Amino acid sequence: MPITVDSREFNDLLNRVQREVKLSWTDTGNYFHRITPRDTGNARRNTRLKEKEILADYVYAGRLDEGYSKQAPTGMTDPSIDFFVDNLTERLGRL
Repeated sequence: MPITVDSREFNDLLNRVQREVKLSWTDTGNYFHRITPRDTGNARRNTRLKEKEILADYVYAGRLDEGYSKQAPTGMTDPSIDFFVDNLTERLGRL
């Protein structure tokens, strides 16, 4: 039994998936920024999303991400990964 794929529908679906991944990544960057501990504001001020990277541009970023701050005892990376997976799963479930 041959399987037929409508390439236009497939490409449309692929484009929608790519759009949802990009939106989810933006949401994750915002989430990472939001959960970054804020004492003097330096860490949040120097945390930004650049294309496919979250840049934590301050010397003590590694320390904060290891749970040094009481404001983010599990750091920011692990919770952000969990957020990304949950957010993307929800978005793709709507397609």
